Amino acid sequence: MDITIRKELFKALRTVDQDDKKWKETVDASASHLSSMCNLCEQLRCCDKVNLETTPLRSFADIKDRLQYKIIYSLEIIVEKLRDNLKLLHDIQKRSNRNYRQCMEVYQSNAAQLGIDKVIERSATEPSITDMLEWLYDIDRILTLQYAKRKLLLDIVRYDQDYVDNLSKQWKDSGDLHSLVGNVMAHTCFFMAEEDDTR
Repeated sequence: MDITIRKELFKALRTVDQDDKKWKETVDASASHLSSMCNLCEQLRCCDKVNLETTPLRSFADIKDRLQYKIIYSLEIIVEKLRDNLKLLHDIQKRSNRNYRQCMEVYQSNAAQLGIDKVIERSATEPSITDMLEWLYDIDRILTLQYAKRKLLLDIVRYDQDYVDNLSKQWKDSGDLHSLVGNVMAHTCFFMAEEDDTR
């Protein structure tokens, strides 16, 4: 394999492995925020439904409004924490896209001299250039969709139980990302080890 494209693919695949772990850590770190959000939404729903005039709290002026304000304020703090985590996911997505584009640029600038046989050539220990470019494209596509899904959900925030339940479910679901990365790393482990040995 051409040394230039080999070097670029190694760099991109090494980043893919690291970023997959970071993505999972960031999504998992959001679990406590999502759980708190569910609890607060339930409190807000109960606060909306309760008739304080029939309780000892009726003597406290505007207590219902104050309770609702406090709960909504707490919810807004959690949403900001989720947005901070979304920024970390966006960094990973942008890095993936940049790495894929750089690999494609190097490939395209060397494609003529490589020839089709070299591009599709694979062995028992090394995938072909086209295999690796396709995997990088698939990972980039999944990351882009996964980031966009979470961004859309945070762009239309509502403090009701149905929305928060859906947000929690969608946020935790990274689709085929981790299985795809695991499969790619399994297919490239010898290639990566050889590259590590030459460094």
